[in-house]
Amino acid sequence: MALVSTAAFATVAFNPADGTGFIGRGDVITYVGKSGLVVNPTILYTLDVNLSQDCYKIVGSDRHQTTVTQTFKHKLHVLDAVAYTTRQASGNGNISGYVLTGYSDGTPDSGADIPTDICASAVVAGEGGWLPDPNGANGGAVTVDSGSGVGDLTFNGVSIPYPY
Repeated sequence: MALVSTAAFATVAFNPADGTGFIGRGDVITYVGKSGLVVNPTILYTLDVNLSQDCYKIVGSDRHQTTVTQTFKHKLHVLDAVAYTTRQASGNGNISGYVLTGYSDGTPDSGADIPTDICASAVVAGEGGWLPDPNGANGGAVTVDSGSGVGDLTFNGVSIPYPY
């Protein structure tokens, strides 16, 4: 009779749209170490989002005006605290995991609302005056560029991978 040893592997469950999920004891030990099993950890979600907007500007004098167009890029940094409940085993009180209950402020973008106009703050060659281009992509609206990236979930400053 052969004995087979198997290891228990936990997988972090995290939904970046609402900040809910679960980080198990095994995940914390694997990525942070056993000393990471604390009652009040800091759990954060960060994401860099790339934005773009097509803009235009009229240059020249009244008789010789030219419309110049340009696409401006902007990087938005999102940082959110994730609320949680520490789950402890009955009897011995050992921490068995952390139930993620959503973002602390209830939204996935605290302090980082997507701007409605990048053009207004654009400066090229020392000149401003750019306006959203209604003939540009999405009618000149600010768009989130595809492939902006996957966010990072951290537990007491240590990145913890999650499936997405």
